[in-house]
Amino acid sequence: MNQDGEWIYPKDKHKIDKYRSICANYKAIFIKELRSIYKSGKLTYHQDIETLISEVEKIRWVVHSTRPTMDTKVIEDYLAKYINRIAVSNKRLDYIKDSEKVILLHNDYKNQQSGQVAPKVYKIMEPLVAIDQILQHVLPPYFQKSRTYGIHNHSSKLKTTIPDALKRNSQTIRTVFEIITELMKLQPYKCESCGSDNHRMEEIKPDKIWMGAYILLRIPRAPPLPKASNLLKQI
Repeated sequence: MNQDGEWIYPKDKHKIDKYRSICANYKAIFIKELRSIYKSGKLTYHQDIETLISEVEKIRWVVHSTRPTMDTKVIEDYLAKYINRIAVSNKRLDYIKDSEKVILLHNDYKNQQSGQVAPKVYKIMEPLVAIDQILQHVLPPYFQKSRTYGIHNHSSKLKTTIPDALKRNSQTIRTVFEIITELMKLQPYKCESCGSDNHRMEEIKPDKIWMGAYILLRIPRAPPLPKASNLLKQI
């Protein structure tokens, strides 16, 4: 963006900017914001901050930059590490058979110093205690961490008929449905009152109490008749 807020198209059509330029711009912005935070008093350091910055400016920073992708399989694998991750990974747990103890590696946030990474500490527990603490992080029954909608929904009929390679290409799916819509001469649903196609559809579940009170008009049942044996006792 330029100073007027207008978009400047990149010279290279495959990427926004050159890699070395991105690294230099990132370093300049980071150091600028670092000076601003230091002058406001939100950040303290035991050495002269300008001496540190002068040393850092001499080093070429490395910024992780890769080409963008539209492959949903790559995006799913990336997001799955965060969405479907478990509370404790196997690398952090160890069981000592000789002592019958469970060792857990975790971050000690209680003893974390300001501006520093939390130190790693080991916690030794009895097996039953370790199992109890791990089960506290297990989600309740029928609780879904991630859900799929549309063509990826488990109830979608198209999921069993369309190949996986086609389902993961969103642009191809859009083109296919455009062709089907054009061949079948389908028109988008519009509101009967205003004619707008900007709408959303929601499912309203039936209210059984309201239906029974105002629609079905059920007549209250009479009390059951007394049995003949009870009448004879009363006589």
